Amino acid sequence: MLLEEMSTFDNKWNFVQRPIHPGQGMNDSYWSLLAAIDQGWQIDEPVKISQSVRANSWNYQFSLTNQIFHQIHQIITPATPSIDFFIKRNNYLVEKEFL
Repeated sequence: MLLEEMSTFDNKWNFVQRPIHPGQGMNDSYWSLLAAIDQGWQIDEPVKISQSVRANSWNYQFSLTNQIFHQIHQIITPATPSIDFFIKRNNYLVEKEFL
């Protein structure tokens, strides 16, 4: 029990501050991604894209690293025009993942 509490306490991802009331039609996972970047997490490339279980739908998988705390976390977000623009604007390398 104490070990579980310690691992939760040491996991800096649990303390990423997310907006209380996300708006502008953005997905919660996209908000989490932006909040993590604001708090020092870095996106590792390549960003993976794969087809979701729903037909004609795609998901991005971001691997995030926190160099200070030596932690890695993954966020999966649906492919939307806003996340596509974010990836293009930041010139992230995207790799298609085949299932």
